Amino acid sequence: MLMSMANLNASAYAFEVNGIYYNYNSDIVVSYNTFSVSVTFGAVEYQGDIAIPEEVIYKGRTLSVTRIGDGAFAG
Repeated sequence: MLMSMANLNASAYAFEVNGIYYNYNSDIVVSYNTFSVSVTFGAVEYQGDIAIPEEVIYKGRTLSVTRIGDGAFAG
């Protein structure tokens, strides 16, 4: 069990869509089947102008983008 917990902490993001990295918000459920996510940092630094969408589709689910996480655009 400890090994799987370590793997969760090693990742800075849950998934990536169109070059933007996201994490799930555990405290916000928009509706029964619509969850919310935060923009975060990832494997590649963001460069140039970034357009953050209001919603993103990942694995067939519509996710509302509700936050920009701390350090998402640091550096």
